Amino acid sequence: MESPVIDVSEWPVVRDEPLGASEKCWLKDPSDSDPIRGLWLFKPVVVHDNGHSQRGDHSERIAEGVAGLVGVPTAETRLAVRHGREGTLSRNVRPGVEWDMYTGGLWLINAIDLGFAGRDSREKSPSTPGYTLDAIQRVLEDTGSPPSSPLELKQFSGWDVFIGVLFLDGLISNRDRHEQNWSILRPSLGGDVTRLAPAYDNESSLGFNLTDNRRTRLMQSPAMLEAYRRRATAWRFDWGSQPIPSLIELACIAANRTTSSVRTHWGEKLKAIEDGDLENLVSGVYGMSDVARRFSVNLMQENLKEMRNAIRD
Repeated sequence: MESPVIDVSEWPVVRDEPLGASEKCWLKDPSDSDPIRGLWLFKPVVVHDNGHSQRGDHSERIAEGVAGLVGVPTAETRLAVRHGREGTLSRNVRPGVEWDMYTGGLWLINAIDLGFAGRDSREKSPSTPGYTLDAIQRVLEDTGSPPSSPLELKQFSGWDVFIGVLFLDGLISNRDRHEQNWSILRPSLGGDVTRLAPAYDNESSLGFNLTDNRRTRLMQSPAMLEAYRRRATAWRFDWGSQPIPSLIELACIAANRTTSSVRTHWGEKLKAIEDGDLENLVSGVYGMSDVARRFSVNLMQENLKEMRNAIRD
């Protein structure tokens, strides 16, 4: 049986990861000879001065499981500890040396006439000018689905799969799908098409930064829980002067920009998820408190209910 937490204290550091505001580094699994797939990104849990830990490691593990339910290709993750610090391992989504990988931001900034302006990922501004659904759709419509996609997604475009990623974000209340949190894979040796990479960096979800006391208070008041859930907006996208939609509204807007067969596919995936699936998934995440488990399930159940109603309408 696989250990619930992997000790990576002896794994060699390949390099630090400069993208993003949080601390992280790339480690090499000494038991894996693959120079690309043997690389894992270690992201330690953020611990505040008051001792509160943001359990992004737990939300990342749940997100991977939910992605499996929705059918969205995503990074493989593990809970880990390094020199006494808890965190998450995320396997490199680059399939091999024959693929080059570019963040969405790099891909967008090199596109013509999109009006996208790149920025440093450490900047605290909520969105990047020009980071719109229109721009993303234009650069992804001519790409293919991720190399790791199941057979049912093989004929989907990268845009069609990205819509599934947005539904995943809506389900887990992940507000952090900025332009550096998705990527493009381009074959360096020819023989394949440019493809969307599997989803990654899904930790900013499910109230990962809340204390258990706060989770308890939210669950004791349906109105407070609903108000919290409504805060899951698509704030990372550039909406200009328009009102910022919720993550679920964003996914539905994107779904209306594709074919009926693609909309039906994602709708059927969401309809097939049962409460028991979510409960079993969350119960399998090592080290979560009972309060955090109940909160995660409750939040996803409410999000799923809204999604189903929105798709039906």
